[in-house]
Amino acid sequence: MPPNDFVLRPFDEKDYEGLVFLKNLLYPDHPGSMANLRHHDKTREKKIRHRNWVWERDGKILASAIHTQFAESFHPQRFVIEIYVHPEFQGKGYGAACYDHLLQELEKFDPIKITCIVHEPHKRGIRFFSRPWFCSDHEGKGVQPGSNRL
Repeated sequence: MPPNDFVLRPFDEKDYEGLVFLKNLLYPDHPGSMANLRHHDKTREKKIRHRNWVWERDGKILASAIHTQFAESFHPQRFVIEIYVHPEFQGKGYGAACYDHLLQELEKFDPIKITCIVHEPHKRGIRFFSRPWFCSDHEGKGVQPGSNRL
């Protein structure tokens, strides 16, 4: 379990650089930029429920929990989650704590579907979302790497 100092706080303007650094550390073959992330945040459709929380220690973002929705297949009760955890903190309960936080935040929207984005090279993330408590989709189709469903 994470230590007592693990508290997710809402993402704010000063967090762009740290989040981009964390995402690029996890996915070096798909680097992002602050400009691109800011552009997506600025141009996101108003109907999309998008929230991001981060955990930092010593000024570095070490975990992020995001819920959003796909604009192209929008439904008010369908959500997408993304969890990013610094490699040094993986396997220690931080991802699970982020997941629990997201489920608690989404509960008020009565979600009918939650999709997770995990890039295929990230084997630990695929294993995390392949656990039985996550993989029960309502259609009984099982796990699909890169797009696991609840």
